[in-house]
Amino acid sequence: MDNWFARHRILLQLVQILGWAVNHPLISVVILLFALAVVWSLIKAISRIIESTSLSLLQVPFKLLQALVRVIFVSSKTSWGLVVKQLIDTKTADDMTTVPPSIYPQIHKDKQQRLVEISTRLEEIQKEQNYLLQEAAEILASEKVDTNSKFKIAQDLSR
Repeated sequence: MDNWFARHRILLQLVQILGWAVNHPLISVVILLFALAVVWSLIKAISRIIESTSLSLLQVPFKLLQALVRVIFVSSKTSWGLVVKQLIDTKTADDMTTVPPSIYPQIHKDKQQRLVEISTRLEEIQKEQNYLLQEAAEILASEKVDTNSKFKIAQDLSR
């Protein structure tokens, strides 16, 4: 038996551990519970990994189908948008040809009047902007004078 244990060292060590556990039953129960807890947590971790992997694999076809539907929807939306735009453009072009020529001068006159109003308003805004810029420049210039005079007074006091 000794020769056999000498050839199989692992079995000899297991028998020695078993002998020690028989001599120390309380400590061996604690070690056994700890080992069972570690093994149980490893089994739970492996099961969570398998579960998440299988769920991911099951979701792949649905995600691909969802992406395909999204691409089809976007492409059909753009193509329908182009069709509607072409229909609207042809409809407005048809409407423009039906406008009597007597209305053209009135439309042109209204547009010119609106352009004049816009131009006048822009000039007023530009004048106000120039006034505000000038006022801001005066304020900044007065602050420079104030800081320069404070600096000179401080230099005079230090002498």
